Amino acid sequence: LGALDKLLRKHEPSSSASVDAIDKFLIAAGKLRRNFARRGELQRPLPPGYVWDEGGRMQKDPDAQVRSAIELIFRRFAELGTIHGVFVTLAEDGVEMPLMSGPRGKFRWSVPVYDALRRLLIHPVYAGAYVYGRRQVEEFLDAEQRPRKRMRWRSREEWTVLIRDHHEGYISWDVYERNQRQIASNWHRGTRGAGAPREGQI
Repeated sequence: LGALDKLLRKHEPSSSASVDAIDKFLIAAGKLRRNFARRGELQRPLPPGYVWDEGGRMQKDPDAQVRSAIELIFRRFAELGTIHGVFVTLAEDGVEMPLMSGPRGKFRWSVPVYDALRRLLIHPVYAGAYVYGRRQVEEFLDAEQRPRKRMRWRSREEWTVLIRDHHEGYISWDVYERNQRQIASNWHRGTRGAGAPREGQI
């Protein structure tokens, strides 16, 4: 458990606590999470290629096979310039990639998955950045006026926390930004192979 998890468990109200006490705890817990995140210390499940060490620091995965797979994906994108190109060539070469499996940060090896490649290539963590608040839950009414919730991706200007040079990256921040421009350009041009999906919004 991270430091925040231990702190919250210590002060978590009992099952018999009043609704007011539980509400106060949840509000305080939210503030604590944001404070930890602003310092780059909020420990959440990490994408493939990274682990938390015993000191609460984010480190590259000690598994050389995992690191090599991540590095290969970024090299292929630098060479080919499209997510679809990376997807096709990895599949043709029989290369597997690490995929998240379960809520506790575990991963499994899999044939290339397009959406997983896209998430990896647009994630700023691989450029050494700690981020928090990239997504936001929105409430809306459906066609029958029933309340619903959906997840919205925020623009970079809306992220709650962005700490560059937080940990060792697989690519530099300059390369990350160049990659995002390329992916965005591919999206606007509708770059795709035969039957391939668009590159995806960032």
